[in-house]
Amino acid sequence: MSIKNIIFDFDGTCTQIPLIYQGFLDRYLMEFNKRVFPPNPFSLEHGAPEVSKKEWEDAQKFVRENSPKAGWTLATTSAAPAAADPYILAYESAKLILRTRRMGKGDAEPPFELHSISSDANDAPWRIEAKEVIGTLLEKKINVYFISNSSSRKITQRLKELLQVEELPTNLKIQSDASKFRISELPLTPADKKWCLPAEVVSKFEALPLVHEKSAEGRPVHLRRAEYFRAICAVLNNDLTALSDTVICGDIWEMDLAMPYALGANIHLITRAAPFDTYPFELNAVKASNGKISDDLRAVLDWV
Repeated sequence: MSIKNIIFDFDGTCTQIPLIYQGFLDRYLMEFNKRVFPPNPFSLEHGAPEVSKKEWEDAQKFVRENSPKAGWTLATTSAAPAAADPYILAYESAKLILRTRRMGKGDAEPPFELHSISSDANDAPWRIEAKEVIGTLLEKKINVYFISNSSSRKITQRLKELLQVEELPTNLKIQSDASKFRISELPLTPADKKWCLPAEVVSKFEALPLVHEKSAEGRPVHLRRAEYFRAICAVLNNDLTALSDTVICGDIWEMDLAMPYALGANIHLITRAAPFDTYPFELNAVKASNGKISDDLRAVLDWV
């Protein structure tokens, strides 16, 4: 097999989550209280007591105990295990608290900026092998792409710092803000040029099953993620035949790998470390897809 492209996810796949998760969760709670429960008449919950550390920890415990059957519902339809990483866990825990406190008032959403503020204050460092692996791939003239929910600006800056360069190599590109968590169809009448895909590409998406044959322990695994599909098309210049020469590398099977494999890509799962351990159903799904599984990025080099 001749691999020409490696597509990485960023958060968790290439970064060390165990080193920052507690700081992230603590900051999220602080920002949650500051923005949602402050004692002023303009607050969302004027007069409501702030969330205590115990209430916050109890909510996390409940989400953990019910994941992976409980899913990440940022875009309403569950898109990944609710406790797959601290970013998802924080959102679902905050949403649980709002739902519990607002019984009979609907399903409130925590402010989205809580994630970026808390994440920026707790940047997860690169995996120690990341520079070596990415550098080796670039030297071998492999096209290296990052498709992530994180911003292009952030990943670009982090890569420049990692590789100690002022400009990224031409065979290293970023396609971010991919909204992998959004379960959606392609627009029928696209108003934005980014959605103007060739008919043969659209037909590939429309041929995808709605859900994967394997469930997330009682919850369906949705495959049709239009934003993520568009991001893959963008890095491959709408040539989906290139997926047979491409490896997609991620740390959450359901969100990063299930749809690409169904489209024809090779997949590689980087396992998650405690306390966000990879679920058995994810390992089984990758094995059934003839994918590779490893605890770090070095094994990605085995593809090339």
